[in-house]
Amino acid sequence: MNAITMSQEQFNELIQGIRGEFRNDPLPTLREGGNFARCTARFAGKKDQDVNAFIATIEIYKECAQISDTIALKGLPLLLEDLAATW
Repeated sequence: MNAITMSQEQFNELIQGIRGEFRNDPLPTLREGGNFARCTARFAGKKDQDVNAFIATIEIYKECAQISDTIALKGLPLLLEDLAATW
């Protein structure tokens, strides 16, 4: 591989050019909150199920989908099945 040599001035111009490109790029727009409608995690309350793993999974999903606490509380029953759904 050949090394590229540039003067300090050329290097500064390169950095300024890169910074300018990022400055002009629009930031991605974030969605206004989501919900659990597409979450595939389920908890049935069975003895062989790990409740901590379920909670960790839905916490990660909640963060990634930008679900507000209020919506998460209302949507949690969608993720419960069998005995857990009757709680």
